[in-house]
Amino acid sequence: MATIFEKYEKGLEKTRKGVFAAFIQKIKGPGLPDETFFQEVEELLLEADLGFRTVAQVIETARQKLRSGQTPEEAFHHALLGLLSPSGRYLNLKGEDRPVLLFVGVNGVGKTTTVAKVALRLKEEGMRPLIAAGDTFRAAGSAQMQVWGTKIGVDVVAKPPGHDPAALVYEAIDSADQNGYNALLIDTAGRMHTKKGLMDEIGKIKRIIEKKSGTKPAETLLVVDATTGQNALRQAEIFHDALELTGLILTKVDGSSKGGIVFSLESLYNVPVKLIGMGEGVHHLEMFDPRKFVEALFS
Repeated sequence: MATIFEKYEKGLEKTRKGVFAAFIQKIKGPGLPDETFFQEVEELLLEADLGFRTVAQVIETARQKLRSGQTPEEAFHHALLGLLSPSGRYLNLKGEDRPVLLFVGVNGVGKTTTVAKVALRLKEEGMRPLIAAGDTFRAAGSAQMQVWGTKIGVDVVAKPPGHDPAALVYEAIDSADQNGYNALLIDTAGRMHTKKGLMDEIGKIKRIIEKKSGTKPAETLLVVDATTGQNALRQAEIFHDALELTGLILTKVDGSSKGGIVFSLESLYNVPVKLIGMGEGVHHLEMFDPRKFVEALFS
């Protein structure tokens, strides 16, 4: 069975062989860093989707570490790892009899599949989760979640397409409380972060959760496609402003040749990446480990 580090190495193979390969080669190269060196590193990091503000922060930290005697490789390893908080990676499932996990995101990020993977993870940890198939906008949304529920052995509350998702969530909370489930995972329809009406709808769902549960969702998780690059930053900004995100889940990390979006998302919005998807299998969802992530990029 593969170790966590081996899973990271395999999952990040495309990233490691993409833009990051040129970056690693540059910082491991001979000679002392000069301004040309920093300009070239800056361009490579921008190409890797770190974004201007994040790259500036990395360069400044690396300069400081170089002045203190570290090698370029050590300095940039430290600078990148420093962008990622060492804590806050676990899903918040304690302190409530029946925590609610609300999953949001734009279309096509793999949200429904991610909900199923998280539900299976909780089930294997000894919990009894219930899924609310809140994607009633897509004709196949509820059906897809029901197929997943059967596959992983987790019950699903579902309604026909066009059903009011807020009403479904209301019913799912009652069902969870009345039937002894100890976690409720709510899938929602993919919505463009630029559409105010759809963003208002997800706000309504969150208010119903708060009213029925007497508290905010234990987790409000934005599912982000790692291959979308800088567009993910705008998604995170708008969803965070509207919903107060508690965490991020990055999907398709194994399909990204860049991978730097992880650093930008955390450093700009202070919302932790909690899970990353590195494959299509039901168990290809790992708790995000900043140290192993950076080490795998440098390996």
